[in-house]
Amino acid sequence: MDSQVPLFLEGKKISLCGFDTETEDDISDWVVEAGGEIVPSSFSGIIDFCIVTINGFPPVKLKAKEVVTNLWIEGKYFED
Repeated sequence: MDSQVPLFLEGKKISLCGFDTETEDDISDWVVEAGGEIVPSSFSGIIDFCIVTINGFPPVKLKAKEVVTNLWIEGKYFED
């Protein structure tokens, strides 16, 4: 079965910050399905997006082109 999710994250490197394990697993699945790559917190390059919670997040040592909340990814993923 083909994915009907647009590949809006194709080729993008993404980090998730401040989520509980269950939420992080869900968002990771969405990112991968949309063509993105989850990178570890030890990643030393510049990532495309750091996805954070709307409730705040711990200090992050990663360099990101954009910092967005989980509401952004949910909106893009479930867009009609």
